[in-house]
Amino acid sequence: MKTEKYQCTHCGYVYVYIEYDNGNKMNMPFEQLDDNWTCPTCGLSKKIFKKID
Repeated sequence: MKTEKYQCTHCGYVYVYIEYDNGNKMNMPFEQLDDNWTCPTCGLSKKIFKKID
């Protein structure tokens, strides 16, 4: 299982991407989100997100 998390540095919202061993996915990889995608909590740009462990 592969997991990636990105956190909004303004409000703390965490975007989680999970790819299961069987190929199923939860969400899409953060890098593939449209450049116009915004944080669903505070509405700021994806540019302010940082990758977290």
